[in-house]
Amino acid sequence: MKKFSVKKIITLVLSLSLLVGAAFAIGAAADGETPSLRVARFNVEHGEKLIMEVAVEAIATEDVSLEIYTADGESLIHTVTESEERTIGDKSYLVFRTPAATPKEMYTEFCFKAVSADVNDCEMKKYSILEYFYEKIYFDTTTTDVQRTFLEYAKGYAEYAYRIFNEAEPTEYVYAYYDMSRDDIVLSDYLVALGEAVTPTSDNVSIESFDVINEKGETVATVAKGEAFTATEAGSYKFVPERKKVLLTFDNLTASSSFGNSKYTNTKGLVTDADSDGNNEGYIFNQNKTNTDCWFAPGAVTTDKTGNKYEFEMKFKLDTITGNLAFYDYDSSQALGSEGTSYAFILIIASDGTVTLQSMSQKVVVEGKTLTADKTWHTISIVGDIEKGGTLTLTVDGEEWASVTTDTAMVGDSFEILLPKSTSNANTKFYVDDCGVNYYYE
Repeated sequence: MKKFSVKKIITLVLSLSLLVGAAFAIGAAADGETPSLRVARFNVEHGEKLIMEVAVEAIATEDVSLEIYTADGESLIHTVTESEERTIGDKSYLVFRTPAATPKEMYTEFCFKAVSADVNDCEMKKYSILEYFYEKIYFDTTTTDVQRTFLEYAKGYAEYAYRIFNEAEPTEYVYAYYDMSRDDIVLSDYLVALGEAVTPTSDNVSIESFDVINEKGETVATVAKGEAFTATEAGSYKFVPERKKVLLTFDNLTASSSFGNSKYTNTKGLVTDADSDGNNEGYIFNQNKTNTDCWFAPGAVTTDKTGNKYEFEMKFKLDTITGNLAFYDYDSSQALGSEGTSYAFILIIASDGTVTLQSMSQKVVVEGKTLTADKTWHTISIVGDIEKGGTLTLTVDGEEWASVTTDTAMVGDSFEILLPKSTSNANTKFYVDDCGVNYYYE
């Protein structure tokens, strides 16, 4: 849930901007519009005391008030009738201010429910000042480093105030979060007492599991979608979906089976176990001695283009090379070697082993690294931002070799290969396996 910006830090004379738009009256309801209420957003104003601000989305109803209940939602402890009309983003809300709380009450959870004369079925939302602090420190990308430092001090102040004034240890909590820009992930809860479970779910079929990452950036667990995670230490945990990769392998194909598409008949794609390692690989070679633009593509190996990142990857072994060998991102709906293709990346391997990564206009020659025809397997990946102007990075065997900026958005669902023409005594030959492209979120 998105929050307003920070306004003040506890007991410190530090003013930060509060996201407040111009107030305006709520317009009359359209004919037939059903009255509804929704507790939508929370904010905490920091001063000598802490005041929660609760934004309620009200449609076709008047005389709205905010009811505050105990954490179990059973006992009504306060009703707030005064509110302020406020624009947040492009929506109008009624903002209610709760009674002031002291720092030692940061840990207290409340349930909030909006009611009016004709609406009483508003969903009850649980929230605490502590949850707001966790969100601002760990999740909110608008929080600056300076703000985050002060918020951590303020949270620590409240923790010790609880110990002193309540003469007891505060409850230890786990704050769970994920990339809130995604609408295909849901967590069962965001703030739970240590020992309680958090369950990530998703309707995205490409998500099979989630990596659980702690504050140190360590992956402490991997849980299947729909299964619960229970932390053993208090703190914040980010749930990152493990992407389901779709890659072309050749294990189920027999020797001498053709795969993919070629612009010229002399470009061959075979499956073989030439290296006698027990694994089938894609074996590609070019016998064409008259044309230089011998294009080859294995076809689309993924259909899901959902995400903000794109990765081309392959296992690769070079046997013989007679000129520049190049790999391009490729949209399988286009003709092989189409000059109208706006390539997001080009990976070039020269006959002397020189490696070049380029976008349409930027070219980086990798210094001190080569990929030679030494019949050695390498794992190669090119990862980039989907949008134009993003970063594109080449990694070989786990080591970053080069980066460029993209001139075009990545839209390819496969890759294509430009093979150099053969010489009188040699054909370009290489092997690929576990190859393809995948889109994902980061």
